Amino acid sequence: MAKKKNNTARPESQAPVINLLLAAALRDPHNPRFCCDCLIGGLDVVFARDPNSKQRDLAKHHDVWNALVHFVTARRTKQQMQHLLIRLSQCDCNLEDPQIRDLHKRGEIIRPSFVAASAPKPEPELWDHGNILLGTSFPNYVFALLGVNLPTASVTSVAKGVTYWPSSPAELLPSGPDGFVEAMLQWYDILQDTRVFVTCGEALRLSGTVLLASMISHAFCSRLVTAGRSIFDRIMVHVVAHDLSPAGYEAAEQFCLQLKAIQQFLHELQKLPIDLQVVFLRENETKLCQLCSLLLHVLTDPRFSPSRKQDSVKAWSVVIRWGQLLYRLFHMYLPPRPLIPLHPAVVRYDEDVFPPDSSVRSPQESAMRAITTARKESRCSGLDCDNSLQTAGKSFARCARCNIVTYCGRDCQVQDWRSEKFPHKAVCLKLRNLVVLGGGWPTFSVLDTPLVLENWLASGVDEADLVYINDWWKERAERRSIMPDGTEWTPGFEDYDSIVWQFGASGKGPKPRYPNRLARWPSEVAKEKALLEALPFWEQDID
Repeated sequence: MAKKKNNTARPESQAPVINLLLAAALRDPHNPRFCCDCLIGGLDVVFARDPNSKQRDLAKHHDVWNALVHFVTARRTKQQMQHLLIRLSQCDCNLEDPQIRDLHKRGEIIRPSFVAASAPKPEPELWDHGNILLGTSFPNYVFALLGVNLPTASVTSVAKGVTYWPSSPAELLPSGPDGFVEAMLQWYDILQDTRVFVTCGEALRLSGTVLLASMISHAFCSRLVTAGRSIFDRIMVHVVAHDLSPAGYEAAEQFCLQLKAIQQFLHELQKLPIDLQVVFLRENETKLCQLCSLLLHVLTDPRFSPSRKQDSVKAWSVVIRWGQLLYRLFHMYLPPRPLIPLHPAVVRYDEDVFPPDSSVRSPQESAMRAITTARKESRCSGLDCDNSLQTAGKSFARCARCNIVTYCGRDCQVQDWRSEKFPHKAVCLKLRNLVVLGGGWPTFSVLDTPLVLENWLASGVDEADLVYINDWWKERAERRSIMPDGTEWTPGFEDYDSIVWQFGASGKGPKPRYPNRLARWPSEVAKEKALLEALPFWEQDID
């Protein structure tokens, strides 16, 4: 006998209908039509859980993505935020509707994992209403969803436009750069969830300098450091107590989740040109360097919950690299700065990469790096022009002769061509010559450094041309931003030394170490050598 057909539709097959339902429900970002459970259930239906489906999710559901971004970026007063969380916490959904009832049940199962862990201190007046905490589950879920999907978005979707979402900065920043940053910081204060910073990092990657200026003006780096210190202080309560209870295990899981979000933001930050990184980090560099070591010490402490022991410290390589980079980039080793003990993983990495190998310091390899970096530069090459592909909202014109530098318009090109110190008229000729003698762009594009250097050697490239290109690229970076030279110093955490030396005491994990303060950048060595050579010899005989 033939089996009776099941006419009940699978929830996933209802995605197109739910898609329209969600877009309509979120049309007013201040007053959603459904409660948090129903909205979460709807998003769970629309967006597949298959990890290989992220690109497909970005290729469709544009109306839902835009509705979600409008929801999290809308400007709100404290009263509006309170009203929103109350609205999300209280259910008046039509549960007699089978579709709504199914979404509600689906959301009820998922929701507990996304409720904010506790009411944060910065906004105590928001939490006067008993069940308002339930409302935090929906924005938390949205940030988790954005954090999983946005990393697969292509940067070209912003600069050139493709079928994937977002196709322009306007879709990701509907309230503008300042509105976006203000909203993200407001959400972090409420949720105390660093996954907000994952969305910020991806927005920074996709919109570049459009967003960076707003982040700097809103002291975003300082807030990032404060967030990192907060998750450190919270987990230390459990580490010191050697808490192996279920609460201790859960705290360890939360710590790793929150740290991963910070690492993802730092990963995107390191993709920016180094001069832009410096501007973002200034006045927070010492605390961020110390914070990297504190967080690593938690991970390697034997009192840390064993549920995460499978997470090797190598999994946090971005944190290790940032700890080392900040220490060296801002010259924290120079007297009269105080000694800074760092996690041994940071010190070992520093010993491996600093000072740079002689091959890195060679004019040949430095010139190749300058050429390839200039070719990928997204900012205009005009003097004192800060336009980028993202800010201009259009493709730049590349120099037809060297095929390396780009300009946002003819005025910038003419100005750069006649520049007093490094006129492109001279730079262009040297760039073309070096690329041709190195084997052409096919060789440069695959970064075949040995082959390029071999071709240059065989062609008898004039080293003066290499030095000229290096000086040109260095001057460009310095012109855009004043790089650290060892004359600036920002104090770190007042209690850093007293805390960091507790690690490793009585066999409790690895002890902190001091990096080599005698190691120097090649430029520092050259400068000190020049000063010594300028000193007069003592010619008088000594009796």
